[in-house]
Amino acid sequence: MAKRKVNKANLVESHWKVLFDKAESSRLRRAKVTAKQGVVKGVTVADKVIVATVKLGRSGSFRVQVPTVDWWATFLDEVAIWLSRRPDWLAALYAKTWNDEFLEFVTQAGLSLFPQPSMVDEWISGVRCTCSDREPLCPHVLTLVYHLVWEMQRNPLAALTYVGLDVEKLLSSAKAHSVVAARALCGRMTTPAPALQVNLSWQQEEEICLLGASTETKSVLRHRIEPEVRLTPWTNWKKTHMTWE
Repeated sequence: MAKRKVNKANLVESHWKVLFDKAESSRLRRAKVTAKQGVVKGVTVADKVIVATVKLGRSGSFRVQVPTVDWWATFLDEVAIWLSRRPDWLAALYAKTWNDEFLEFVTQAGLSLFPQPSMVDEWISGVRCTCSDREPLCPHVLTLVYHLVWEMQRNPLAALTYVGLDVEKLLSSAKAHSVVAARALCGRMTTPAPALQVNLSWQQEEEICLLGASTETKSVLRHRIEPEVRLTPWTNWKKTHMTWE
């Protein structure tokens, strides 16, 4: 049987289904409606937790804390090197689109951007809310989760933020790693990159990967250097620092 492809518009939400399946359907519906009202404020990420305030008007404000699904901060430079070696991945991030090959590579590297079945119960045990609901997945927690999911769907860089990466530092580091190779490649390009109507500083190779170029040029840029997966350092670190590993 052919593998069913997930609609890109629902990609992130489908990955969180393992968590949503643990919640009552009535609470999910209520949280989904509430999240659309823009009640989640002041989202911050620090020390493997995401904290925000859910403001519900007359019902009051609730402080909500949920664990991150993973913690990549220690390996920011490693991730930057991956992006520098795959300009198409970097271009996709700038364009706020999800790249399937990037997701596959992350999985091969033993990392998580989304909750895994093996860690869901542990993740739920780490949620906190200032409401009086005894159920961990209270409406306020679920409201925050929906907010995070939609932010990640709109912008993959948000997903990197929610696993502890400083996105500004990450992109700067990726550019620094790519500059030497980019200069070497620019001298061989025969197809100029079209101008981008956005307020971003793009490297020429990211422009071509995103907007298209000759097959020869695009192939060289896209596979400049294949990223390497070093499983052992990631696995050992996660066993020490992530409670569900």
